Amino acid sequence: MDVRNLLPTSPGHPAQWEGNTADGRPVHVQYRRGHLTVVVGEPGETVWDAASRGTELLSERIGTPEDGELLEALLRERLAALEIPPRTIELRAGELELPGGGE
Repeated sequence: MDVRNLLPTSPGHPAQWEGNTADGRPVHVQYRRGHLTVVVGEPGETVWDAASRGTELLSERIGTPEDGELLEALLRERLAALEIPPRTIELRAGELELPGGGE
């Protein structure tokens, strides 16, 4: 899956990112109470459609119930394990390139 970018919509509690695939499917990533989820919707849907009824690619407890902020390295690791590294991930301010540029 070719994820073009992930942009932050909430820095923590829960930490959330939104993005799109090359074919126009919305991607929603959320880290809440130590639980990481990655969901993808259908082309033309909104990210909120994806979050509520999309296909769940990952649902994993990786922290404690008190956790609501996700480290960049851990997010990159989990996305790479899914073989869907986005071309760019923006965590706070600025755009962060992935190794290899995602080409």
